[in-house]
This record gives sequence, structure tokens and C-alpha cells, in this order.
Amino acid sequence: MVMTKIFTGPVKIGKELAKIKQRNPERGVHSEIHALAKEISETFGEPKKFAMYLGIIKNIGPSKSYRIFSKIKQSKNVQTPGRLFVYESTKTMQIVKVPNKILKEKLKTVNAITASLKKVILKMKKTMKENQGIGLAANQVGLDMQLFVIDEKLSKGHNAPSVYINPEIKPYLKQTEELEEGCLSIPDIWLKIKRPKKVKVKSADEEGKKHKFIAKGMLARVLQHEYDHLHGVLITDK
Repeated sequence: MVMTKIFTGPVKIGKELAKIKQRNPERGVHSEIHALAKEISETFGEPKKFAMYLGIIKNIGPSKSYRIFSKIKQSKNVQTPGRLFVYESTKTMQIVKVPNKILKEKLKTVNAITASLKKVILKMKKTMKENQGIGLAANQVGLDMQLFVIDEKLSKGHNAPSVYINPEIKPYLKQTEELEEGCLSIPDIWLKIKRPKKVKVKSADEEGKKHKFIAKGMLARVLQHEYDHLHGVLITDK
């Protein structure tokens, strides 16, 4: 999907917010941010999520919210505009680099899947994407939990989840393959790493659904790389 580039400078945004406020004189819509939240929730067909959009607008500001809203409205083939708005408004996280000690630690088990954990997962996905990564583990953003995310195109291409919580990954075949790998936590370093070509995977996703499957090819390699992170193992240790 390609976003349409539009000009939404401060003057135009101010005028547009005023217009939105004028279109929403109902009781309870007593400010521009309330009006914008109502406009977004109804445009995206999610009127019951008014409070959620209002919270996002208060967090990132009406100007940025309006820019994101405008781009999504002018884009084509957006099947879930509300989800895209939440994603675009999510702040990214800082990538932890070596020699930070958390990168060498075995991470703690996730005991419960909460709303705050889901927000963390969304932030991790956006951080991974904006840093041109194909996978990202929790300790790479400074978090001590058995969790990693992978690129959604890769996961969909293999009919696999993009979120892995408390995973177990074991070799399925003795046959191995050696390929170069890089790591967001070790910039500008590429090393040849030998790994099993197929692995057995058991994991939960962000909804708590259990997954059990055999991974091969690039998916198997990415899963093993991120699984290593959860146990404090870097490509420089292989």
C-alpha cells in the first residue's frame, strides 16, 4: 500500500480541525480533539472506539493525528483503517546495542497476556519495521520477557504467526545450512551462521492462541535467530 503525500501544514490543520468541530456540535463534543476523535471513529466505522481514539489524540497531539487520519483517508485498499491509524500513531522504541548486559541474559517467562503487553508488541513491530529488521526480540528494546516478533510478510508467506510468546524451538532435521546473518543490536556486522534447515516450533501469539508447526527456509532461520536472543545468545557467540 502506498500512502498519498499531502500538505497538512499548521494553518491547514487548524482550519480543518475547526471545520470538524463545526460538523460535530453534539453534546459531549466540546473541543477540537473531541470532534476529531468522533470524526475518526465514525469514518473508520468504529463509533464505539471513540474513547480509544481520543486517548491517542491526547497522547500524540491533534496535528499529528490529523495528518495520519488524512493520509489513511486518501489511501487506497486499506482494509483495516482503524488498525492502521493505531499502528501509525504508535511510538517506536530504542534498539539496545552491544555491550548492554540484557542482551546476554536469559529472559523471563511471560505470565499473562495483557493490554499493556499488546501495546508493547505493537511498538516492537513498528520499531522493527522502521529499522529495516526482519525480527526483533524483547531484550533488543530493553525488556526482560520471552517475546519476539517477526516481519508480517515473512509470517504470512509461511502461514505462521508474527508474534512469539514463551516459544520452544528445537531442530527437526540434522541437516544444516550456513548463511550470513546480521543483527539490529550489532550494527554493521554480518557473520556466517550454521543452523538447522528445519525446526519444530511451539509458541503462543498475542491472543494467547497456541501454535505448533514445522518451520523451514528463511522462516526457520529468523525464528532461531530471535529464539537465541531470548536465551542471551548473539550471532557473535555462535
